[in-house]
Amino acid sequence: MPRYNENNTISNNRISNVTRAGIFLGHESNTEVKGNKIYNVTGNAGTDAAGIIAGGGTNNDMFGYNNVDINIDGNEVHGLSASGFVRGIWITQHQNRYVSMLGQGFEHFPHKADNIKVINNAIYDVQGKNAGTHRAGIHVTTRRDLSVSNPVMQLITPQYGDYHTQEMLVANNTVIIGGDDY
Repeated sequence: MPRYNENNTISNNRISNVTRAGIFLGHESNTEVKGNKIYNVTGNAGTDAAGIIAGGGTNNDMFGYNNVDINIDGNEVHGLSASGFVRGIWITQHQNRYVSMLGQGFEHFPHKADNIKVINNAIYDVQGKNAGTHRAGIHVTTRRDLSVSNPVMQLITPQYGDYHTQEMLVANNTVIIGGDDY
């Protein structure tokens, strides 16, 4: 049986001067993130930063997060910086596989179509702290295979080749990424 935080709204907030993310969603269902202003996300607590993170959060010892029925709409995200990866909105869906309580095969979560909408957002001033920083306005992916040691190959190698996001809409967003001065 799935266990998600349900029916939450994060709206009309002004969030600034944070290090990792302005808003983080993990194991959410039917959640709306709307009309927020997120700025000055510095990445000072590690190598990555994003205005909004939905999912992710894995390492070799724990399962990551996934979300279903999410609406990220009309947010303004700017003034982001990091040394590794910096993204305006970062969505990483993890398919967690548990041994079935019925004794056959696995139970999969998310257990249904992802149904995630990223619409009408404005993202700008996404800066790297060095020439090797990867920058993106909106980055949507599934969990990557952490056993792959080459960082570029890891970006294109999924943990499970048979898992793909379903009912994902990224539309009508404005993303401006200028020069990085390196």
